[in-house]
Amino acid sequence: MFARSHLRVVALLLALLVAAPLSGCHRSPAGEREVAPNKESIKQSYEELKPQLVLLRTMYSGLRKQFEAIPEDLPGLDQTRAKLLSAEEVLGVTAGRVTWLSGELDSALQSGKDEQLRRISEQIADTSSEMSQLDRVGLELTHQLLPFEQIPGPEPEQPSAAAVPARSTSTAP
Repeated sequence: MFARSHLRVVALLLALLVAAPLSGCHRSPAGEREVAPNKESIKQSYEELKPQLVLLRTMYSGLRKQFEAIPEDLPGLDQTRAKLLSAEEVLGVTAGRVTWLSGELDSALQSGKDEQLRRISEQIADTSSEMSQLDRVGLELTHQLLPFEQIPGPEPEQPSAAAVPARSTSTAP
């Protein structure tokens, strides 16, 4: 029993010894200096988000129109509907983030703090990545909607022969 508890203590100490250097300061090696973020590059990355957002909004608007043209009661459509609604929600959050990033970027550029600029740069990259995922989901939805568009909806009811007044074959005198 003593040996087991002793082994646990030794294992815990070894884990602490290995983890301690990893949790230390994140300094660059002595010969390397950190490069300051390029303000123009960060601005350009942000500006590239705007047309991407316009394209995504256009894509999802078109998907919404396609979806609304499909009869709601088709089997299997619920999963596609849920995916579209989720993607539209993420798009709304992403659009809000792009607007928010504008103010954050202005603030970071005015402060000139490298750490703040790096953080904004990472958030811009994350937003761009999220937009790429939304684009991929939009393409998947386009493919998922195609079979539903090809299924004919319920036909309008044709009047039955009994409901149509019979034409007289006789000629008027």
